[in-house]
Amino acid sequence: IIHLMANGALVFSPRIPNLESIISEDEIVYFDGNEDFKNKLNYYLSHDEERMKIAEKGWIKAHQFFNEKVIAKNIIETIY
Repeated sequence: IIHLMANGALVFSPRIPNLESIISEDEIVYFDGNEDFKNKLNYYLSHDEERMKIAEKGWIKAHQFFNEKVIAKNIIETIY
């Protein structure tokens, strides 16, 4: 998910427990089941500005909280 967000894509995800505590609803599009996914996909295909706004917020989140420095720091802290 983070790789897609970091590339600027609008990401759709089923609701996964606790994911909303990391990635908010203004950074990703959560859906509940196939019909909800289909409806949201069609909605965002015809609402460019909203789609780009969410994708941009996701891109910012990915680059601020999941960049190479943050990941390397977590690895080093885990090792030591």
